[in-house]
Amino acid sequence: MIDPTSSAINSETIVPISVPVAKSNRQRTDGSTTDSLSISKAQQLLESLSNLPAARPDAVKQGLMLLADPNYPSSLIVAQIAGKLLNSPDLAESLS
Repeated sequence: MIDPTSSAINSETIVPISVPVAKSNRQRTDGSTTDSLSISKAQQLLESLSNLPAARPDAVKQGLMLLADPNYPSSLIVAQIAGKLLNSPDLAESLS
């Protein structure tokens, strides 16, 4: 879940990582034998992301409407979720 108090992503929050890749000596159809990754659009994506609002007003409005509705969630939905929880495995039992 995204923390609503988190700051926007910027170039300082991106940490370069190194991912080991199994080497293959097979030659590809284009004649190359190496893998490459292009991240040239990363800055463009960061700029687009920074232009997005922190919260969508339409989603907030819908959430407030649902919160004010005493019939939401319906009894049927609550019963279905309760049944799924009761029928799910107890993960604490598998640890012992």
